[in-house]
Amino acid sequence: MFLSQHVQHYHVELLCLKCFNQLAYNRLSYRKMAPTQSASSQNIEDVVKKYIHDNNVMIFSKSFCPYCKKVKDAFETANIEYYAIELDTMADGVEIQNELVRQTTQKTVPNVFVNKQHIGGCDKTLLAMKEGVIDQLLKPRTTTMEHDQDDSSVTNSQNIEDIVKKYIHDNNVMVFSKSWCPYCKKVKAAFETANIEYYAIELDTMADGVKIEEELIRQTAQETVPNVFVNKQHI
Repeated sequence: MFLSQHVQHYHVELLCLKCFNQLAYNRLSYRKMAPTQSASSQNIEDVVKKYIHDNNVMIFSKSFCPYCKKVKDAFETANIEYYAIELDTMADGVEIQNELVRQTTQKTVPNVFVNKQHIGGCDKTLLAMKEGVIDQLLKPRTTTMEHDQDDSSVTNSQNIEDIVKKYIHDNNVMVFSKSWCPYCKKVKAAFETANIEYYAIELDTMADGVKIEEELIRQTAQETVPNVFVNKQHI
């Protein structure tokens, strides 16, 4: 009687243990599988586009790849900021690489984009750096506004005030400059070295340049150029 009860009790324990193990396995399997679920092909395309769009220098890399390391070291040596993802450590890494192959026909890593332009792998990227292509792609776009020298470009004081306000409002970094001014050149060169995009107009080449300069003096009490505004704040 005692032995029979003991056997039954042991059998119940085994059943409970089996149930617990099965439940634990199911939970572990769920936790393991959840992170590896892949996005749809459309989502992967959007993910890749976002990486390329959001980063001036985007490197699709793998953590073990010596050529990837070589490219990243080259950017670091050149003091060029980059963003890299390691495809072999990501749940969607294979899907992302397949999408890159579809977009670029390149099957290897590193796969490098600069300012949304596809550069290529290690050799092509290092060559582009050597030839100055990377610097050119990353160089801030600068614009010099020239006005026609006719009477129709001359405006009244209210319009000039609005024009100045619009320049300042529409551009994160606004430089009122003169083409011959060495200090203006120095400031613009500093922004370019820092890879900061700016908008510049050369007052001495514009029909309304004198009026714009007078309006700037009225607004800022500064009588010289360059006259610089950053995020609408007079610097």
